[in-house]
Amino acid sequence: MKEESAVLEIRNVWKRYGDYEAVKNLNITVKKGEFFSIVGPSGCGKTTTLKMIAGFEYPSEGSILLEGQQTESLPPFKRNVNTVFQNYALFPHMNVYKNVAYPLTLKKVSQDELDRRVRESLEMVSMGPFVKRYPHELSGGQKQRIALARALVSRPELLLLDEPLSALDFHLRQEMQKVLKHLQKEVGITFVYITHDQGEALSLSNRVAVMEKGVLHQVGTPEHIYERPETRFVAGFIGKTNLLGGMVASPHEIQVLQGNVLTTKSLLPYKAGESVFLSIRPERISLQKKDERYTNRIRARFIEDAYYGSEKELSLAMADGTPVLVRVTDQNASVDVVPDTEMDLYFKPEDVIVVKE
Repeated sequence: MKEESAVLEIRNVWKRYGDYEAVKNLNITVKKGEFFSIVGPSGCGKTTTLKMIAGFEYPSEGSILLEGQQTESLPPFKRNVNTVFQNYALFPHMNVYKNVAYPLTLKKVSQDELDRRVRESLEMVSMGPFVKRYPHELSGGQKQRIALARALVSRPELLLLDEPLSALDFHLRQEMQKVLKHLQKEVGITFVYITHDQGEALSLSNRVAVMEKGVLHQVGTPEHIYERPETRFVAGFIGKTNLLGGMVASPHEIQVLQGNVLTTKSLLPYKAGESVFLSIRPERISLQKKDERYTNRIRARFIEDAYYGSEKELSLAMADGTPVLVRVTDQNASVDVVPDTEMDLYFKPEDVIVVKE
């Protein structure tokens, strides 16, 4: 996509609080109409980044552009950006209608236009019949829908969402994920979504940025982030994986600590003898050599399993103590395995991903 389609550009941004560096040399471009998520553990800098985009904080160094415009001297109320917070931030003394209408009253929109846009926004989130209710009369999910309607009513170019679903229970969170995804497609507004929940980021987003300790590790589609992690942190944080330490033996071979030589499809940019880590997803490992493609084999001792209905996870350990996790569908895991049984595990070269420290 062309550069002029960028709604948000973060260029070489640092944010310091005294000697503490919350964000370090961050570079991100978000395209028009994207659902873009920033994911990472608590304290990784994602919320600080959101505050700088919104104008609640300013970069210590670097620049942030909104629709090509520098924002250094642009206060929050002059940015075509709205924010949805985790705690909803609804006015308790106002009913639903007045809460949603509030941003438009500040812009002195005509009453007819205000009424039309408020009702349109409420219909978008399926809350039309609730106009006269007050926040204390709503459930958590309903409050979040009202917060979304209020954020959308002024038609921002960019909507920032800061962990908006984290206070909801599991089933309600899943329901609201569907609402968000449908809503973003319907209105076409660019979403920047902040979350610590990897599954949420993968299921909702067009692209995902992964941060740790203020550093951006990787940006890509959910599929690319999961299937081709670039660093040890991304491999371990996005979903479950097996991380095996090893040494480069040749451009396509790695000797793991147990002594096995494993092959990979990747042409390694490392010299022979260099230490690396291998990421192998649990669902890519088989208890049997299914066909000639399963050329990699390791041996591990079975410890225990966990049943999850549609699948089962087996926990094992290699001779050097390295843990190994295998995920199999239940019908393939129906044979009971006795603890301490030694097992051969098989996987394909293309499922061995070499990652940086």
